Formats: sequence, C-alpha cells, structure tokens
Amino acid sequence: MKKMLELNYKIDEQVPLDKLVDLYKSVGWSIYFNLPMEQLANIIYNSHHTIQVFSKDRLIGFARTFSDEVLYVTINDVIVHPEYQNNGIGRRIITHIRELYQEFPRQDFIRLFSEPGSEQFYESLGLKRFKLIPYSLN
Repeated sequence: MKKMLELNYKIDEQVPLDKLVDLYKSVGWSIYFNLPMEQLANIIYNSHHTIQVFSKDRLIGFARTFSDEVLYVTINDVIVHPEYQNNGIGRRIITHIRELYQEFPRQDFIRLFSEPGSEQFYESLGLKRFKLIPYSLN
C-alpha cells in the first residue's frame, strides 16, 4: 500500500553523511557504511550530481552521478529505504536525473549499473540494457 508522503527532493545540496550511512545500512550496502567517514565524504563530494529525498528530516532516497561532461554519465547508488519503496520515489529520482542531463548529446551514453533483480524496475522507466560485456580490474 502506498504511503501518503510529503517528500523534499534536494539536488546538489550538502549531503548529511550520517543519514546517508543509515540509508546504506537499510539496504545492506556495507561497502559504504564500513568506510571511514572521510573516505565516504570524498566519494560523495566528488560526484557530478547528487539527489537526496527526505521525509521530514529522514533521508529515504539517494542517487549520485559521475560525468566527464562530454560523453559519459554513470548513475550510481540509486537507493530507496525499504520502508518507502513502491511509492514512486525511485522513479522520481530517475526523472530528476533525466532532467539534469536532458541536453546531454549522447543519451545512450548515460549508464547505470544495477543490482540483480532490479532490471524490471529500470526497464519500466524506459532504460534499455546495453550489450557490453562488463569487466573489472579484479
């Protein structure tokens, strides 16, 4: 059942790292909440854009992007607190990101890497799977 929520979306404003750690904990992303706070700050504040979603003073949604401002944008960390999922918050976060990059010359170079199981959600928003084979250095 959808909650009636008063939400406040903040774009490129100071991110309260303690609240962000709580949000990461809510979804079990330990790679972030086990970092020293200064390293987390470096990660967040070197983002191209940040989108935060608050319900009152609680951070319940977040995403960030990286860009070279010419060709590539990567969307990272699209998170909605489990208690607030299925209320259109993730959809609205992606809409904000699309608005931020609507003039970007290569929309097909705006990429997002998702957790297994979230494919249907992103495809419902019109995102398409790209046919690259992912590699990592490790």
